[in-house]
Amino acid sequence: MLTLLVFTDGRMGCLARAIASAEMNLIGDFAVRRIINDEPGNDQVLKEAYGHLGYEVRSNTERLGFCGTIDHAWSELPDDCSYIFALEDDFTFNERIVVADLMEVLEENPQLAQMA
Repeated sequence: MLTLLVFTDGRMGCLARAIASAEMNLIGDFAVRRIINDEPGNDQVLKEAYGHLGYEVRSNTERLGFCGTIDHAWSELPDDCSYIFALEDDFTFNERIVVADLMEVLEENPQLAQMA
């Protein structure tokens, strides 16, 4: 299973650009699309803005910081999640990315744990 995680700390303008860029340029069969929010209290705004695109919203109940938020998000992944494509809210893409091509590289090179 392929999962898309988008990390934010509440920078709504950055998040809007990152998701728009991902929707336009990421080609992949994502079983899960999830926004991980380190800014407690704006779940409803995020759900209204991105729920129609298939994004779940998970917000921390208190600020955990960058590393804490990533650790927490990883702990909540489904057991059958094989691949994760992680974005931060200030990432945008300059070209289309075929995620299956990246997965193939990882499968053909078991010594690799991630690509950046």
